[in-house]
Amino acid sequence: MRRLAISLALVALLAGCGGGSDEPSGSRPDDFAFTFVHADGSVPPPFHAEWTVEVGADGRGRATFTPDYAGDGVPTYKASFDVSDEDMDAIHADMRDAGLLEEIAATDDAPIGGPVESARIYADGETFDVPPFDEDGGAPLAEVSDAVRGLVPESDWRSFESRRDAYAQAEYGEKP
Repeated sequence: MRRLAISLALVALLAGCGGGSDEPSGSRPDDFAFTFVHADGSVPPPFHAEWTVEVGADGRGRATFTPDYAGDGVPTYKASFDVSDEDMDAIHADMRDAGLLEEIAATDDAPIGGPVESARIYADGETFDVPPFDEDGGAPLAEVSDAVRGLVPESDWRSFESRRDAYAQAEYGEKP
């Protein structure tokens, strides 16, 4: 009986250890949210498009898609969606593993051409502004771009692309 009491006391003692947090190390914080902005490279219309994906800490997302350089008469298409807890955990882990949840020094001499992506990420009470290019000229968001895009339902992307094609045909006489 005494052994059982000692064993239970040890279990209770060990259960209380661990830094006082119920969350495992590296888990997604409650305030994790982000805004991710993509712009195609400097190319002539109709080949340029811009899109933004915003996801709140509650998993509610919004995507906007502009099928050209922004300006008067250029439409912006919008979609709302929900991101599952599992997908929120995965994108948080992807961003953490890519080193995006820490300060990233931007380059003073950005490369020319190609897409430009930037983000603002909120996590653990901090805000991380991710520049398009780091001090070595690399694109910090390249590792997570497809995953962020993948949070938006494919049906919404198909809608954006078909409306982009119709816009480009009407404005420029050709599709991208």
